[in-house]
Amino acid sequence: MPFKLPSSLFCNRSLALLAAACAASVPGAGVQAQDAGLGIEYRAESESSWHAVSASTEALLIHGDGVLRLRTQLPPEAAAAPNTAWVKANAEEADAPATVLSQQVQRVEWSFTAGRGRAAEEGELAWLPDPDGSPAQVTARAAQWSDNGAASGSTTATADSVPWQGERSIVLLPAVAYNRDGDGTLSGTIIGIYPNELDPAAPGPVARNPQDYAPPKWFHRLDEQTRDLALSPHATLGTLNPAVLDGEGTRFVAIDADLITLWESLHAVVARERQGASGLRVLRGFVSPHERQRLERLGVALAPFSRFQYGDALAIVIDTNRDFRMDDLNGDGTISIADAELLAEMTRTALEEAGLAGGIGIAASFEGPNNIGTPYVHVDTRGWNLTWREE
Repeated sequence: MPFKLPSSLFCNRSLALLAAACAASVPGAGVQAQDAGLGIEYRAESESSWHAVSASTEALLIHGDGVLRLRTQLPPEAAAAPNTAWVKANAEEADAPATVLSQQVQRVEWSFTAGRGRAAEEGELAWLPDPDGSPAQVTARAAQWSDNGAASGSTTATADSVPWQGERSIVLLPAVAYNRDGDGTLSGTIIGIYPNELDPAAPGPVARNPQDYAPPKWFHRLDEQTRDLALSPHATLGTLNPAVLDGEGTRFVAIDADLITLWESLHAVVARERQGASGLRVLRGFVSPHERQRLERLGVALAPFSRFQYGDALAIVIDTNRDFRMDDLNGDGTISIADAELLAEMTRTALEEAGLAGGIGIAASFEGPNNIGTPYVHVDTRGWNLTWREE
């Protein structure tokens, strides 16, 4: 019997969804297995453009709370093959699978560990996250076969007679909505209250660009389960958001997608300028208003409208020996703000090559709970250019 799932029904999280018939008969003269070349593409259900998940990505940040569509990514030659047909999950609403004659047929199985999902058209998964932002591992398995057109014509192939040829898993990291008019918490974690960007006494940059200082709408859970998942070849949620204070447990962080793009661009520029060496380290990423106030009580002052609170700023050094201090980049035997100036130049190039605009600050001494005191560079992706220097 074909797997039947009404399109309006969302299933329990533990259910594996077959987006093709489990035992659909396909007339033909033999079955030839093909390499599925399996990848995953995704889009918000409200959008039309699909985005490919890179091979190095282990986790995908989901912004928003709507339905996400996922599909397997076929090799170009397979996707463009003539007479391609899908064996439908819901045979009662499509041509009976036994009557499908095609050169290529594919079946896809989806499974997920959190959220709710349903089989959609042509092997897609429509997935809805849990409201609390619980991460979900989504796995797709695909098989693809073809009628070789031999003369005998007496062999009947079934979908489940072809072994799975490709498998790909990815962790979806849903966002949790922040209510600026609420009590400043998310799932029991204190975020704090953001300053009012429309306050007449707000600083000049805020007054001129209030839209860039509105509180983030979405936050992502950062804990032991999500900290080390690769968002890109060089970025994890933990890499870009190191602990602000000692002893912190689960955090919720805001993160701008452009920040990941910048981080990869910066790695490329630094490796090019330093003959393959990188050593980039983030000293500070997201800081919530509550964390900013706690830092202030420890003697570390951040501006009320600090970009660190908006998920698009990093304090960075090049630290090849992993001592949390800037390296001697200019080779003069000392570590000084001059080394930060060299990193700032590379950062400026990285922003330009990524097609981004943002702030670049050069500072002589990083202030943190442990008073590292190293020169560093501030960079953010606020959307407009600004530079400064702190001796």
